Amino acid sequence: MFRKYHHWLAGIILVGVSCIFCSTHAAWANQGHDASVISKKESVLPQTDADNFLFGLGYATTGLADTFSETGAHQAKLNYGMSSWQAIESNPPEDGKHDYRWDALDEMILEYQERGFTEIHLTLKAKSTWGTQGCTIWDCKPFLPKPEHWQDYEAYVRAVVERYDGDGDEHDMPGLEYPVRQYEIETEADAGWPNHCMEDPQDPDRAETYLQVLTAAQRVAREAYPDVQILPAAMLFYGLFSGEPDAATISARRNQDTVESRAVNCLTNFNEEILRHPELFDAVEFHFLGDDYREIATTIRWLREQMQLNGYEKPIYPTDLPTGPALISTSVYKDEFHYYPQDVTEGYLDVIKDNIDSDAPSQEYLDIRTWYASEQAEFMVKLLLATMEEDGAGVQLASMTDFPWMFCIPSWYFYNYETWSWGIHGMVEADWTLLPLPLCPPVDYSEGSPRPVFHALRWFIANLGEFESAERLSFSSEKPGISIYAYQIKVKDRLINVLWAEDGVGQVIGEPKPTADLVLPTNSPTVTVTHVITQMGQTEPIVEVIEAAGQITLTVSESPIFVKGLQPQQADPQNNVYLPLLLKEGE
Repeated sequence: MFRKYHHWLAGIILVGVSCIFCSTHAAWANQGHDASVISKKESVLPQTDADNFLFGLGYATTGLADTFSETGAHQAKLNYGMSSWQAIESNPPEDGKHDYRWDALDEMILEYQERGFTEIHLTLKAKSTWGTQGCTIWDCKPFLPKPEHWQDYEAYVRAVVERYDGDGDEHDMPGLEYPVRQYEIETEADAGWPNHCMEDPQDPDRAETYLQVLTAAQRVAREAYPDVQILPAAMLFYGLFSGEPDAATISARRNQDTVESRAVNCLTNFNEEILRHPELFDAVEFHFLGDDYREIATTIRWLREQMQLNGYEKPIYPTDLPTGPALISTSVYKDEFHYYPQDVTEGYLDVIKDNIDSDAPSQEYLDIRTWYASEQAEFMVKLLLATMEEDGAGVQLASMTDFPWMFCIPSWYFYNYETWSWGIHGMVEADWTLLPLPLCPPVDYSEGSPRPVFHALRWFIANLGEFESAERLSFSSEKPGISIYAYQIKVKDRLINVLWAEDGVGQVIGEPKPTADLVLPTNSPTVTVTHVITQMGQTEPIVEVIEAAGQITLTVSESPIFVKGLQPQQADPQNNVYLPLLLKEGE
């Protein structure tokens, strides 16, 4: 059953949302490049420093680059199928001559680069109906080149990297604005490879196959372009780190005597093995499936601990980030932690499925969409801050548009709710028309109106995008049952605090959300409070200017507020920051 879930969710649902951004980690930061052979513009080199935090968008959609350029994001991840071996070279070479097809990939790269996306992320996948072992038009097990086609696979990798390296030679894409540096080798290899953890978690060779491909691909890519940024396939953990677990809880989860837990432990062992080979990559990414934003920080801490055990440090990126909380839990450990009451949200998805392609949707559908639009915007802000808190090198938000085709999945399919939940995270409510084709027809997208999460991201990047530091604040006391999340963000010469209350449970329509009153010290005669953009049709945030005399009382809820004018705080020797305040009972 777990295998079936993975193959549908991680395999069909945009499996390879890849890393996305890479970085100038010390391992290659000093590999300077000759400005004379770089294309006419320089791409942004993400560093581990906060001021180079990379804001990225995934599943770039044709025709939407102009709209999404307004967010201020400057990285775009293209659908991994566009750059796969099969897509680039659909037929084997004849007489040693390769016939590569670049039109679709060139067109997409050009569209996004012309609109200011300086970083493009591509995934190199060895899927080929003619060149891959055990490969058909539907699947490849494993994604290993056939022995007689290893050189052809390496030629494909070299051809892609050389076409987009911007060195000015005859192989370059016409009109290339920026060199493409970021390449992920396969995606979700821990779960989607031979010796599947889902099927045989005890197989000791589960990582060996992938390392063969990673070793070859990164070697060829670096030969073609020394400044290339290599990422191993995005890692999966299926909720292992949800709910901010401590080390003992993580260990207990990995050792539960269940099929699902054994599979997750196998995935984690696979990832530990890949992390023992830092010479093969420049940064690490992991996929977040959207149950609990707090999982982001815990996962980054775990990955950093693994790096330290192996004597290195490299940038870490959470990727495949849904721009809203998952209505249906995808965590293996959902009995220990889940966000929404699943029976209620399954009903919401039924309504969405019945109305998503209607010209006259029901009022219930509109109410659900309005509610979820607010949840999206709030959740997205928390994802960003959880990443910034742990010095993540950037993020990639996965869903620029909805995926209506996911609702074509037959209702008898056991895991359809998990899949449908992925289909509604779009940042733009794009108009779409189902074409008259059977079962799952293609979708004809056109530009539509941005949802609140779009405008919330645009405001966040414009006001906090050039942050220099982000510190999580700890409180000396808390209202029973409610945690207060607070951050102090330094942006140039300004300090911005972000605050919200959290009880760890998602409230559905009509349920009251937790609140708490905070008495906070100020160093300004006025305090400015900016609320997250959460309402349909809202393009700018609500801003309050409140008079203060040494302190101010603010009511916080699960919707983050951005506050200017609070007294700056200093970190203690343990790098914890304490904000003196009194907590009063919220109404």
